[in-house]
Amino acid sequence: MHSHMWRRLPEGQFGLMNGVDDVVARAAQRDPSLLPDLRSSQTLLAASDYSGQQKGSCFEAYAFLFTTLDHWPHWERRRLRLRATTSVGKRRLGFKSLGDWRKRKALPGFLGAADELPGLCVVVLVERSIGSLFQKSPRLQFNKDELHRYAHYGPIVFERLLRVVHLLSFFVAGLSSPGQNLMWFTDQDDIAANDERVIELTHIVGNIASHYLQHDLGHVRCGTTACDNGTLQIEDLVAVADLAAGAAAELATRYRSQGTMPAGAVIVPEPAKLTRKTKELLGWLCQSGVQLKRLILILEAARGTTEISVKHLQLHNIGLCGR
Repeated sequence: MHSHMWRRLPEGQFGLMNGVDDVVARAAQRDPSLLPDLRSSQTLLAASDYSGQQKGSCFEAYAFLFTTLDHWPHWERRRLRLRATTSVGKRRLGFKSLGDWRKRKALPGFLGAADELPGLCVVVLVERSIGSLFQKSPRLQFNKDELHRYAHYGPIVFERLLRVVHLLSFFVAGLSSPGQNLMWFTDQDDIAANDERVIELTHIVGNIASHYLQHDLGHVRCGTTACDNGTLQIEDLVAVADLAAGAAAELATRYRSQGTMPAGAVIVPEPAKLTRKTKELLGWLCQSGVQLKRLILILEAARGTTEISVKHLQLHNIGLCGR
């Protein structure tokens, strides 16, 4: 793997994330084109959304889109043209709302525009049977001094916040360059429900990211889809992550419920009873040779132990394998 594409974590101080780092590094060794080089731009741009919290899902999905501000103008022209020339109008695109025929009709063009963004779309699936990723307990506890101040979030929301921020920090550390600015937009859910929480979230990002980064960033700015200027420009960027998260969560849940979750390098066929929208999105996620790269990771409870296993799920046109 070319070292300039991915900066490895130091050994020994990151627990589970060292395992994630190993899997990402091995995946990049198998496919040197997997990870984009985003370091020459002045500003790294990230957007994220999440899925799988609903009843019946076996996995929660945390999806991130990484690109640069340099590539924003081309994306902006493509998406505005799409909205102007299709019947989607001002409707918000999202996984849950793809029952709307107007949105379904606009979906191929929207995904095609996203494919022209040099960057990385990554989905991390976390098995819901896992308790906290940060404590050996079924639910996050606030009994440590450094966590007392965050008890107002409640254990479920703050666990999700920590997962999002740790994953964001991990990928920013691997993809960014010294002095590079970071702009991050997240869906406006419970972790960033109002201005006060966005301010608090920004401070948490600065604190946690400093433990992952081996270099200093420039300015770090956090916002939500509420920052949109009325043209849905931020909504549309976050929607790319939302679509990937929704499809990946449904795929993994179907595999788990049917007992056919891929293991090793064996390719397994598509699970039964996938929804039509997920099939369409998986067709998009398995594409290669486009500017926007894809990476799907899965964190599972290792059966019979308290350990968590990390795998790279690689999509193929005829099925999926886990490495």
